Amino acid sequence: GELHFDEFLLAAHHLLYEGDSSVSLFGGDDCAEELVDEMLNGREGEIGREKVDRYSKRFDDMCAEFDSWDSDDSSSKAESSNPRLALVLEGCFAGSKNPPVVDALKILYIDFRPLRMAGDLIFKLMRKLAVG
Repeated sequence: GELHFDEFLLAAHHLLYEGDSSVSLFGGDDCAEELVDEMLNGREGEIGREKVDRYSKRFDDMCAEFDSWDSDDSSSKAESSNPRLALVLEGCFAGSKNPPVVDALKILYIDFRPLRMAGDLIFKLMRKLAVG
């Protein structure tokens, strides 16, 4: 059969930590805490001007493409395909019209690799949902 990443992640967590849900999926009790400290202390965000420019452009390009999906057709297609994720798409459309939200997400996208990876994944998921 086919194994999806989320199924693999949960199975690996169960195997490694014997199903103890108190243990973080990040790899240990304090691993996520260390990541947060690293992010807040600026060590994660030091990526250099070239990468800042590249990630900034990528974010802007994703926003421009995302704005092109904002139509009743995209919303109804998403609703018929996956009503739960259609709510996420509608929330994304609402957030994209709020410049402080977009600016905050851009900073997070540029500065923090885990959030950039999550942003890319969410964008691709929303693209597939809205456009097909």
